[in-house]
Amino acid sequence: MQGYVLNKQRYLLGLIMEVMTNKRPNAFLGLTISDKKGHAEDAFIVSKMLKNGDMDVQLQASLPAKLMQVHLKESALHWPFPSYCISFSTKAFGTSSLALYGLGLMGVLLLTIALGCYGFYALGKRQLKLAEQRLNFVSSVSHELKTPLTSIRMYSEMLKSGQILSEQHRSDYYEFIFSESERLSRLIDNILQLSKLSQPAHNVEPNWVKLSILNDVIQSKVSSLLVKNDFKLTINQPFEQPDSALLWVDMDAFAQVVINITDNAVKFFDQAKINDVDRQKIDFNFHYSKQQPEFIQLQIRDYGFGISEEQQEKLFELFYRGGNELTRATQGTGIGLALVKELINAQQGEVSVERMSPGLALNIRFKFKMADA
Repeated sequence: MQGYVLNKQRYLLGLIMEVMTNKRPNAFLGLTISDKKGHAEDAFIVSKMLKNGDMDVQLQASLPAKLMQVHLKESALHWPFPSYCISFSTKAFGTSSLALYGLGLMGVLLLTIALGCYGFYALGKRQLKLAEQRLNFVSSVSHELKTPLTSIRMYSEMLKSGQILSEQHRSDYYEFIFSESERLSRLIDNILQLSKLSQPAHNVEPNWVKLSILNDVIQSKVSSLLVKNDFKLTINQPFEQPDSALLWVDMDAFAQVVINITDNAVKFFDQAKINDVDRQKIDFNFHYSKQQPEFIQLQIRDYGFGISEEQQEKLFELFYRGGNELTRATQGTGIGLALVKELINAQQGEVSVERMSPGLALNIRFKFKMADA
């Protein structure tokens, strides 16, 4: 008789060893062979690929506990091993560097999307606010131009027709026409100056100017406005010889800053209806800057109603005007103090607002030096 006797278990083990060696899994793998009654017969451990490219496959009597932490798969074998089943298990999976990199990249992507959405939201909100400010500005400018022009035309037509026989009334009408013309000129100058400052090359060219000259500029530019409204002007400076102190300013820009601040102070004082003659004044105080000796500070102080803390934070914003556009009683377009800040910055100076009791103070710092002897 010829033939052979097949040891299925040993034959199966050889096949599995060969397959696992050729497949080369890159993680520690536990393989258990058992019969269908659930009795474990043999266990195999397949290690990672070695540095030389070989696989370390070891046959052991039982699996270590760490390779039984995660069950992967279990299935029955086909003929000629129908009575066996095979199962795979491994140790608990850790977070690989590739997974960490993927999670980090996903986090960065989500953060970028969130920041982008917030950026679009902030941009849209800003554009809506700017559109509202522009609409209010157009409305204010239209009102500021139309109202005085209508009044000027009406009074001039009455004077032209000869209906006004009283010399006193004619003088009052002439004074009103002149006053309104000055106000229109200031408004137009502000708008033109603002458009120039928005261009890269504007016409602010500061030079070293004597303090005595600036004192004369203040008196000449604001005296008519203050006298007309029964305001007093006070100018204080710490130098015995003002000609020896030089400030880095542009004469036209300085004059416009002084006019805008003074007009603002008078306008809001009248609106507050303050019945106190002692407070109808504006102080221009020059003094040294303690924090920065190379600067001299001009404080323009009024004694009006003052502003709130919320208004203080927004005072220099373009087109900002406190209150509601429909119910506001004061004149203006919301560009006066914004223009003041732009002009001061163009002269390499600084401006800040300080709430006083009573009133308000604008502190302006200009570059300063003493004249050569």
